[in-house]
Amino acid sequence: MTQTKPPLKTIQGLPTDVQVLKDNNGDLIQSDNAGLTTFMFSTSMDRTKTEDFYRLAMQEQSWRLYSTTSMETQFTTTLMYTKDKRMVMISFTRALEDMVTMVQIAIPKQPTKENAPVQQSTAGVAPVH
Repeated sequence: MTQTKPPLKTIQGLPTDVQVLKDNNGDLIQSDNAGLTTFMFSTSMDRTKTEDFYRLAMQEQSWRLYSTTSMETQFTTTLMYTKDKRMVMISFTRALEDMVTMVQIAIPKQPTKENAPVQQSTAGVAPVH
């Protein structure tokens, strides 16, 4: 007998203005790599219905849809949103063999004083010819 996990209600580290799909399978995978935090989980919902949920939820939270990429041969859609100086990418992939939709939410880390790039001053330096 396969044991299922309870659905995720919240995801630590996910911005509060990015909703967690309630109909999820509780199987969160989180990774931090190259300045990008990624949250991934699955749902039994159809890919189109999952995408529709996020389109509406993000609009309700005042996110602006910046771009959409679809690869029908891979059963994948990626939506890129912006709000203020933040960006969120949400991808939906239908895994036909498992009959689930994988949701991946990727958020670039925001610069802080500790990880902001160092800007070097060029004041008083003659240009190189």
